[in-house]
Amino acid sequence: MVESAYETLIPSFIGSLLNQAPNIQLDSYLWTGQSFNDLQHGQIDFGIAGRDLHPQSEFSVGKLPEGIEHQTLFKDQQVCLVRNDHPVLKTIKETDWTLEHYLALSHVQVRCEGKEWWALDYYLAELGHHRKINTTVPDFYGAASVCAHTDLIFTLPSSFASHALKLYPLTQLPLPFEFMPMAYVLLWHERNNQDQGHQWIRETICQSIQQAGLPYQPTSLS
Repeated sequence: MVESAYETLIPSFIGSLLNQAPNIQLDSYLWTGQSFNDLQHGQIDFGIAGRDLHPQSEFSVGKLPEGIEHQTLFKDQQVCLVRNDHPVLKTIKETDWTLEHYLALSHVQVRCEGKEWWALDYYLAELGHHRKINTTVPDFYGAASVCAHTDLIFTLPSSFASHALKLYPLTQLPLPFEFMPMAYVLLWHERNNQDQGHQWIRETICQSIQQAGLPYQPTSLS
């Protein structure tokens, strides 16, 4: 699973799985650039990954690795976090919160699959803009902590931001420009489509997330 899913998703379904199948063995690993290969070769049974929904995305039905099936779990939007006494908060009380303000700040970034850029950076580059990424860290809690103790701004999914706000003295701001949503998706190999145990786990994960009140999206990602 991607690191943010441990906070936003696994609490929704792990109880149902363990209560109904107490002898099940659940071993989880962080999603990496090799995880698709591991799914294809039967090294892992499921993946939960986050993907940006934009026309240029490499993650689409036509571009998935051979044999990989998927189900959209829920969609999310990007937001921003800054420390509670960040100077930009005073600035935007007196004027609009704009792309220019956003780009003028230095940013903390979470590496995704070993990459320092993600879809937002490529989107901005197409418009001729670049963020000043001052610090990169390997996980979301690390980035939130850095954000709370510096003047750096952190851009992240809103579902994780709600958890960070409970732990750190941070203020949430909207992303000051239009950007496509992201999706968390459940992934598996087609060899397991008809396996009853595998089907049950898939259904339990999806139903549990739906019952938890997350914005469940049962249609496939395209």
